[in-house]
Amino acid sequence: MEQIEGRFAELSEQMADPEVISDQRRYAEMGRAYRTLEPAHQLAQVEPGLRRAIARVLTATDSAQRIAQQPADVAAPHEDGDLRIGDGRDLELGTLGG
Repeated sequence: MEQIEGRFAELSEQMADPEVISDQRRYAEMGRAYRTLEPAHQLAQVEPGLRRAIARVLTATDSAQRIAQQPADVAAPHEDGDLRIGDGRDLELGTLGG
């Protein structure tokens, strides 16, 4: 997030530069880059606790996607609904609350 914020601030500064403003092509490029980063910048402005919760959800989603890509015998659902690794151990996904 810090890299995104830094780049967004840099683009904001450059777009206010009279030299950039006078060069239509360069200004248009900066504007496109700015608009591309704007949603990430807005997310970075969200209250930090909410941002951490979003990060945990994204991590859990990534874990679930990786599990779904595993062969069926590596992480398979059992009749009790739990996921178990091929050797029968329960698969721990972690919690979203912590």
